[in-house]
Amino acid sequence: MVGRRPLGLGEAVAAQLVGACGLGPGMRALDVAAGTGNVALAIAASGASAEACDLTPALVAVGEARCDAQGEREIPWTVADAEDLPFAGGALRCRAYEAQYARVVARKPG
Repeated sequence: MVGRRPLGLGEAVAAQLVGACGLGPGMRALDVAAGTGNVALAIAASGASAEACDLTPALVAVGEARCDAQGEREIPWTVADAEDLPFAGGALRCRAYEAQYARVVARKPG
């Protein structure tokens, strides 16, 4: 459960994805192609610091509003192309990409 409501399918899968990454306090992770923020919110729920990006400005606005509504105002959102990310790779523990039928995770070694 997130807050007081049961997880939706996308949220439950996002929580599993974040769990598989082994994320927790003191870590940073990026939700790539974040859409409405399922993975970003799951990253934050793990205690890790989340960042989110999406190519579509409208989805970035929706994701920011959703995170704000759930009390996660510290998640920075960026309009960015998944093939040309403007983030320093060494600073992130995990980059997570959520798609309807596939989950792809790139974990930083170590």
